[in-house]
Amino acid sequence: MPSLFETLKNWNHHPRKRIGQHFLVNTSILSRIESSIPWTEVTGMVEVGGGTGILSERLAARHLPLWIIEMDDHLFGALKGQFGNQAHVHLIHQDVLKANLHDLKPPSIDQWTIIGNIPYYLTTPLIFRILTLFFKDCNNIFFMVQKEVADRMMAKVGTKAYGALTLGVQYFSVPKILFSVPASCFFPPPKVESAFVQLKLKSDLPLTSRQEKIFFSIIRAIFQSRRKIITNSLKKISSSSENIKKALDQMDIHFTSRGEQLSLEQLIRLSVIFDQKNF
Repeated sequence: MPSLFETLKNWNHHPRKRIGQHFLVNTSILSRIESSIPWTEVTGMVEVGGGTGILSERLAARHLPLWIIEMDDHLFGALKGQFGNQAHVHLIHQDVLKANLHDLKPPSIDQWTIIGNIPYYLTTPLIFRILTLFFKDCNNIFFMVQKEVADRMMAKVGTKAYGALTLGVQYFSVPKILFSVPASCFFPPPKVESAFVQLKLKSDLPLTSRQEKIFFSIIRAIFQSRRKIITNSLKKISSSSENIKKALDQMDIHFTSRGEQLSLEQLIRLSVIFDQKNF
């Protein structure tokens, strides 16, 4: 297989920093990515951003159904030339934020395993799109992300990194940082360190769809003004301070506590109480 630099030269493609194109060039990292995937659980894969095909080549060699989503016109054309004759590889020329993973999934595939070295500006919106819209369609997500974002996914309650991303990811999945990746492993090198993470999606969720809406409303209210006491933060979703205090009392939470001090389990329970009391 040609090196990334040879591929870029052959394809006459220059990385577009404006849209976050930082291509992985370190083959040992590629091997670690490949060995991180629980292949016995994989029935079909979606690769987000095929890029120059350096990871796609390894995924396709497994001879499992593979969908590659690539938005860049030039790269898509090159990928089509590289993989177009492989029946088990399907190329999708589309913005991944508009792709419907449910409609893409054929009956032969139980759940998607999603993988990608994604542009960092896409990380949060893409993860939340997958988790909220296609939770039942997926079992694992493997993404290369900014190290700071990986730390926020794993953050503990009460820490500076703990926030809406932490709670959203941990509500739907069990996140794990598999390994760190230095900037030198990419071309061109980004200005930040990276980490390869796994989000193992949970088999069941504790809240109904109505309660989930309340849960995420509470999270938004808390972390849009994280230094406010919780009674003031929650006024954004309930106009009754008395009702808010009653709900907090039911959970033995002092009304002067800050929302950022509440754990995922406490916020789940609070969402159920708000639903029961029809706040």
